[in-house]
Parts: sequence; structure tokens; C-alpha cells
Amino acid sequence: MSLDQRSSAILRALTKSNSCISVEELMKFAHVSKRTIYYDVKKINSWLQETGLYPLQYVRGAGYFLDEETKRSVEKEEIIRSYDYSPRERVAWTAIIIFIREKEIYLHDLMTYLKVSRNTMLDDVKKLKKILSSSQLELRSSKMTGYIIRGEEEQKRKSLSCFLQEIIVKEGREGFEEKLAHYAPSFLEELTTMFALFIESEQELSLKFTDDVLYMLSVNTLLFLKRMKQGKWIKIDSVEKNVLQETKEFQSAKTIAEKLSKKWGILFQEDEVYYLTTHLLGSKVNNYTTHNLEEKDFSFFRTIVKNMVTDFQKYACVMFRNEKEVEHNLLIHLRPAFYRVKYGLPVDNPLSHTIQSTYKDVYNITKKVVHHVEKAAHNKMSEDEIAYIAIHFGGWMRKEGTVPAKRKKALIVCASGVGTSRMLETQLYSLFSTVDFQTTVSLREYETMPLHVDFVVSTVSIPNRGRPVFLVNPILTEGEKASLLKKVSTIIEDGHVLSHSVEGIMDLIREHAKIQDEKLLYQKLKEHLYQPTLHGKGERSKPVLSDLLIKENINLKESLSSWQEAIRHASIPLLENGDIQEEYIKAMIKNIEELGPYIVITTGVAIPHARPEQGVNKLSMSLMTLSQPVSFSDKDRHQVRLVIVLAAIDNETHLKALSQLTTLLSERANVEKIINTDSKEEVTDLITKYSK
Repeated sequence: MSLDQRSSAILRALTKSNSCISVEELMKFAHVSKRTIYYDVKKINSWLQETGLYPLQYVRGAGYFLDEETKRSVEKEEIIRSYDYSPRERVAWTAIIIFIREKEIYLHDLMTYLKVSRNTMLDDVKKLKKILSSSQLELRSSKMTGYIIRGEEEQKRKSLSCFLQEIIVKEGREGFEEKLAHYAPSFLEELTTMFALFIESEQELSLKFTDDVLYMLSVNTLLFLKRMKQGKWIKIDSVEKNVLQETKEFQSAKTIAEKLSKKWGILFQEDEVYYLTTHLLGSKVNNYTTHNLEEKDFSFFRTIVKNMVTDFQKYACVMFRNEKEVEHNLLIHLRPAFYRVKYGLPVDNPLSHTIQSTYKDVYNITKKVVHHVEKAAHNKMSEDEIAYIAIHFGGWMRKEGTVPAKRKKALIVCASGVGTSRMLETQLYSLFSTVDFQTTVSLREYETMPLHVDFVVSTVSIPNRGRPVFLVNPILTEGEKASLLKKVSTIIEDGHVLSHSVEGIMDLIREHAKIQDEKLLYQKLKEHLYQPTLHGKGERSKPVLSDLLIKENINLKESLSSWQEAIRHASIPLLENGDIQEEYIKAMIKNIEELGPYIVITTGVAIPHARPEQGVNKLSMSLMTLSQPVSFSDKDRHQVRLVIVLAAIDNETHLKALSQLTTLLSERANVEKIINTDSKEEVTDLITKYSK
């Protein structure tokens, strides 16, 4: 039998997915009813079994998935080759083809390459024109020239990079390479050469690029070369040249340019060397050597990082135990991020929307601290860049205090850099109570290192080296967690116990029935019997502001002579309720004496707090206003009339209420209203208004 177009598309989607796809997601993907999806699943399973492959597997509450062996087999079948581009992919491929064209490209060429009708192609061209216009670029066509794109060369290359990133993220490297090779047959051979050049530059720069960045550097530079062959050159400002000349990356760019000139017969213009330097500077790395970190420009970035971490702790009302380690890991990410922001280099963060929704509170606090980068770079930071930094902070907030049990060993392979890997690590630590996860490595490190682990968790497709490999997304949904738990269950200790139960059931079935496929039945019984439960801390519910700042915890118009007295007095309701211990008040005062008035978050407002283990029994808050200000330092900006004590039980549970409080305090009229009122009801009404 053969599959129809819709069933083929569903099968392709399952082949590309690293996790379960729910019935609802498949309905949305195919634009059909639940009944039709079940009908398509039945057809797909019949086709798979006819082909000698395992059928789709189902996880209750999560959805359908294909095991890795079936995925590999399906990809070899012709069905997977007849790929249907999505409208967005067609637009991206149209742009790429026009950008790197070596001859005139006309409408019929695009129709042939993308396998669409004339009307569809005209509609795609119209969409592309609109996208390009937002980058000050213009798509034109004539009988003599075919399709051409007008505008600044730098903008053209930025757009080309964005389209490339979009395609590679959606289709994967193999899919991208296979399709581009149809249009540019020498591409794969040239890409291998380019890849080797950038690996050599790693040694010269004493650093390791992330796998994703190394690949994108190679692809971008190779396609930029094709534009240079057409006489399309970049222009760099003379002031920027003076700055770029002082970097090690400039020397490495000169070496790469010389090698490229010899290999491709192109005489690099000086400005192209500077342009390549900006891309090297903006490339994410996994690590720097100690020598790198001692260089002059790193002191500049250390100052920015320290200010960001200090502000984040202030706004989040948390205190990192390993503050220096937090700063060190953020420093590795921030240097290339700074140059991307400064030079407007595009970065694609496929997790951006997930981070903004799943970790909304952390993302919003991160937005408040990136001004340190923006001010130094003289440019705004994109949402994708902010999301990457939010991953760093969110990962550390979850990691602190988490200790995995050392029973089974596993390795994490991540191609996206330290921030993404940190977020994945912390999720896996809390998910598997019986697994000790080793250090996170890149794809290239995985391919050469000795493996002393029981299984591997990876965000990218990797070679099988005799250990089970589980593909995941860097941020796991509850359905994906359930799916991963189900798959891993057979190799952790729970799986050992389970196997005996399954064998017993298999023996009973053999006695009373004929089994057509023992291997498949065994697998299905394991999946059915193993109902995953999430290990570790799990997700605490996050109370809103009105749950914490209750009327009984509010005192107004108090007269006190010092900030120490203000903190003690504001804490009394929490102490009397048993929410905190006396030592917590002492810890808050000691922190300010040692660290300064970091708790003064805006004019007239202080939020004193200490670490949860320093005497917090229950998540709580109290509020007190003063008839006259108390001073937290000799500076006018540290005069305070509103004190809000926060007693947090961890780094996360208070963030929703804190975010609502921050929004309330951001309106100066609200602060004045609270300070000047004699009515507790007026304060609680205002708090309720912002607790939604």
C-alpha cells in the first residue's frame, strides 16, 4: 500500500520530532478532526507494519512517537523524500536561491525548484517582498536580470543569515544540505573545507565554538563567498575598524581570509576581513581558556556581568550561593552576545517563545537587567538574545540545592551552548531521582570521548556508540517529560523490577493465547505498566501578590529612627505568625551591612530579604510605611518610606507575586498612594488590583 499526502506529512512530522506529538497538535497540523487523525494513524501503522517496521507508539497524556530505529528506517524510504514545503519554508528558500544565484533566476526556475504552481509562486514572491521591505531591501524582477534584491549588502547578508537559520532549525542539517545540493552541487564538498578552516581557528583563538555556531559560521561564510564572487562587497566604518583591529579574532580572520583566497581564488577586500571578524566575535562558545579570561577586554565584560547578576538578584529577591560561578558561566555567553547586539548580527532562538511563556517571571526580570549590555553596545537586545540570558538565570535558580542521586550515569549532549545546556541539566536533575548526569558536552566532544555512562540524552541527532540515546528539546513540556520517563524507565532500576513483571504476564499469555509478535507485545506491556511519575521537587504553585500581602501583615505610618529598626518592625507580623525565625531578621540586616543598600529597588522603596535557609518557615510578605524616611546610606536615593519584607522558601515560588509587586511599584502614583494613606483597605484594594 502507499500513503496519501496527509498521512505522509504526519509521518514526516513524527520522524522529525524529538518528543511525543499529541492528537490535538496533529489535528492542528493537518487541519482535520480527531476522528480523521485516528484514521490516518491506522493507515500509517498499516504501512509501517507492511514495510516491516514498528507501528507508532502512544504515551497516554502525551501523544504519539516513533522509536529511533523506525525513524532511521522511515527516512530511507522514498516516502520521506517527497517533501512538501510549508509556505514559510518556500519563502525562505526563494530568498536563499535569489541571494546566492550564479545566473538569472526567473519565476519558472523557482516553480521548478520548489515544485509549486505559478499562482502559488507569485503569492510566495509577494510575501517575500513584504518581509524584505522590513529590512530596507527591495525585490525586483525584469526579463533581462530575473529576480534581484536591491539594498545595502550588510542588510542582504543579515537577511540571508536569518533565512538560513530558519531553514536549518526546521529541516535539520541533513535536510538543508540535501536540498541546497540540488541547487548548488559542489556545496557539500565546499562546506567540509570551510568547516575544517573554522576548527583550525578555534585552536588559534584558544576556544571552542558550540556545534551549532561552528556549522552556521561555515554555511554563512560559504554563501557570503558566493556573493563576493558576484562582486558584492561589504563596507565597514573606519572607527569600527580601529576597534576590531585590537582583537585576536581579527588576526584569525586574516588567516582564514588568506586560506579562502587560495582555495576559491577570491582576493578578499580589507572590509570583508573586518566583517568576518564581527562574525567570529559574535559566535557562541562552550568555553574559553584561562589565558582568554585574563585578557583586557574580559575585564570590561566582567563589569557588565557583575552588574547584571547583582541587579537580577535585587529584582528577583534571591541570593545565589555560587555567585562567582553564575557570573563565570554568563561571561562565556555574554562576550559573543555583546558583539551580536553591537553589530546587529541575527541570532535565532527556537526556544524564545517557550521561555517567555514557561519562564515568564524569569524572562521579565532578565529584561530589566540587559540595559547594561545595551548601553555598552549602543544597540537594543532582541527577544531571542534576552531569552538566551534568561536561560542562564533560570537554570541557576533551579540548579541551586538540587543534588542528583548517584545510581545510574548519563551524559548530556547539547549543541546550543552553556545557557541552554544549564536549563536542560536542571530539568533532568529534578526529573530523574536515580540518575547522576555527567558534564554536558558538545557533539564533537561526544564523538571522540570515552563513554562511561548508561545512556545519553541529546538535543541533536548523534551517532550510536553502543549506549541508548534519547533525543529531547532543551525545554521539556509535561508531555515530553512523561514520554522521556517512559522511554528511560527500561534502563534505570525501576525498569529492572518492571521487566520481571512483564515476563510473568508474557508467560501467562503464552499459556492461554497465541502471540503473533512477542517483541512488540513485550514493548507494549512495558509502556502500559509503567505509568511515569515526575521525580524530584516538581513544580510548586506560585501564589499571587494578594495571597501574601494580607491585611494582617500591613502596618502604616510608623515612626522609626533607623533602617535596622525599620526592618525589625516590618518583620514583626511574619515573626508572630511563625513564618520566619529571629535569625532571618538578623540575616537581612547583616546582608545590608556587608553588601550595601542593594534592597532599595526604586525611589523610596526597599524590599529586604535573605536566603531561605537563614530562617524562613513559610513563604510570606509584610508591608510597612513610615511617617518619616529612614536612610539606608548617606545618599539621597537611599531614603526609604516603604518597606516590604520578603521571606522566600526557594528561588522560584515567590516570582509571580514579586512580578506583580514590581508592576504595581513601577507606577509612581501607586507608591505615593501607599505611603500617604491611613487605610489598610486602600492598600489591599490596590494589591488585589495587581494580583491577576
